[in-house]
Amino acid sequence: MPENKTFAVIYLDTQYFDYYALHFQTPLRFTFTTDTVGHMDVLSIDKLTGQLTSFITNYKLPSASILLILSDRMLFCKEFNLIAPDSSENEDIKNFLDMVPFEHVLSKVYKLDRKIIVAATNQDFINVFTRAFKVSSQIDVCIPSFLLGKEFNLDKGLSNEYARLLIEKLGSIKMWSLPLDHDYVAPVLPKSRTVNNAHSDNLKDSTDLQPEDQPKLNKPNNTRIFAMVGIFLLLIGILVFMFIQQSIQNNKADALAKANNQAKLKQQQANANNNSITPNTVLPTGEPATAFTATTEEQNLTVSVQYTTNYASQAAQIVNNLNGFGIKNVSSLPISSSSNKQIVVLTSDKLSAASRQRILSQVQKVESNAILGSNSQLSVDVLILLQ
Repeated sequence: MPENKTFAVIYLDTQYFDYYALHFQTPLRFTFTTDTVGHMDVLSIDKLTGQLTSFITNYKLPSASILLILSDRMLFCKEFNLIAPDSSENEDIKNFLDMVPFEHVLSKVYKLDRKIIVAATNQDFINVFTRAFKVSSQIDVCIPSFLLGKEFNLDKGLSNEYARLLIEKLGSIKMWSLPLDHDYVAPVLPKSRTVNNAHSDNLKDSTDLQPEDQPKLNKPNNTRIFAMVGIFLLLIGILVFMFIQQSIQNNKADALAKANNQAKLKQQQANANNNSITPNTVLPTGEPATAFTATTEEQNLTVSVQYTTNYASQAAQIVNNLNGFGIKNVSSLPISSSSNKQIVVLTSDKLSAASRQRILSQVQKVESNAILGSNSQLSVDVLILLQ
């Protein structure tokens, strides 16, 4: 490095970057505008380049050799085990890089003990910085922040202490740098997506972090088509599953309706065989044999009988009792088991006290321990719960 150059550090995040050069009292912070940067992508290369040039000029930044640190939010990373054959492992890495959502991808493979980490970022974003600072300086090293270890906590940005310590360690961390192309110029309308990748050729015996460079990976063009076909097949499978489940529910409902109809027929036959009840006859629930007839208002009520599986027969009897009482709109519905064991008759506020008692009496003919309640939020006039 020429004698008139100093050392500097840039910490790059998705929303800002911090700049520190030797002998600065405190780092400088530049916040990106919403019309230049968004979601790790450069929205306007010309605007961002102009803003960086103004930043360099206004603050009279010195000529420097720059270390560029990428925050975790600037990276797409994935771990791979070192147990697969090299051919399979390389294919997995290519597939991962295919999914990184940038036209030009800058990446590197880092080998650790029994695993490797692939780090990728937006090459166009990095190239804007290398070109803007090339006027008086040069970005010589670019590394992911996760390689610095736990001693460097950069969540809140760059500090004087961390910057000076990084400059001291510059010689030992150069080997971790992502491959920088200082002569690269991003095309206005890219025709294909490229990956600038650094890859370790020997992935078997070393336990130290020793990345090596390799040529660019060729990216297949049909990956997105395969992904879209896979998503389409998944959606078809979900629709088929939902159709089968709905068919099962419909069959259960038909079987229940058939059982209710059979119970009604049996009840009608029993009523035909017993035309009268003597005054001394006692109902099964212990109530006097008093014949009730629903009023005109009660005949038009909507009633829902909801029951768990162990109350199926009682529910059918209650439906028959209410139909015999004169209520026309009575439906039944099985429900899931509940820890709240009770038999309750819930009514809307519009029912009179006399109507509530008459309906309750029809339920108590089957379940004598049924209780009465009210709920103004019901979607029906009467809800009978057997659970």
